[in-house]
Amino acid sequence: MAYLEMSGDGVPRDMPSGVNWLVRAANQDFAPAEVNLGILYANGVGVAHDDEEALHWFKKAARKHFATAEFLLGTMYETGAGVSLNYEEAAGWYRKAAGHGHPMAQNNLGGMYQRGQGVSQDLDQAKKLFTLAAQQGNAVSCANLATLNMGANGFPRDDRAAYFWAILAERVQVPGMSTSVPELAGRLRPRLSPEQAAGAEAEAAQWVKEHTFSSQGWDLVELKSAPASLAARR
Repeated sequence: MAYLEMSGDGVPRDMPSGVNWLVRAANQDFAPAEVNLGILYANGVGVAHDDEEALHWFKKAARKHFATAEFLLGTMYETGAGVSLNYEEAAGWYRKAAGHGHPMAQNNLGGMYQRGQGVSQDLDQAKKLFTLAAQQGNAVSCANLATLNMGANGFPRDDRAAYFWAILAERVQVPGMSTSVPELAGRLRPRLSPEQAAGAEAEAAQWVKEHTFSSQGWDLVELKSAPASLAARR
């Protein structure tokens, strides 16, 4: 009900009522509701912006090993949004979420290994994490694998692999890239023989059939299996 009323999906949009339902669910230790309430406080949507409240609700959900909460705590500490910048703390939260299979946490932890922020630089570990995320359809990781295989940070250059990942990454817009992904793929193709390019394109086409692409981040978590008492009339 909270999600439906806040989004207006199939019912009249009523943000105050939706927030009320969300608070009720969060107060019953329902982790997805705790995360969503934290996101509202972090963004000042439906409630007054309050980073301390956001941190409180994310940590409550994280204590239940809820991967999205662990990921969001990582982003807060990595960027210094509402907390003191702390790369070691960020890496710790990303590692927990990555261990629970969260693709964007895998991607972000891979980036920290690539840059040596909060962890010792380890390009092989960065590649491993980017690949885990990409296998779940994370387009940002595809872009990161493309740039890594172009020789970023001294990684061994592999133009065919870079082209393969660039083709996949261009399926969705990747925020924060200094070079547009289509431009990246276009620059890489002339470096390959026609046979190499055709092979990479065929592999990418097959990959697309087997994976669903996303750029998971700070989106609200769908409220499934909410506490039964919340289905009662108000």
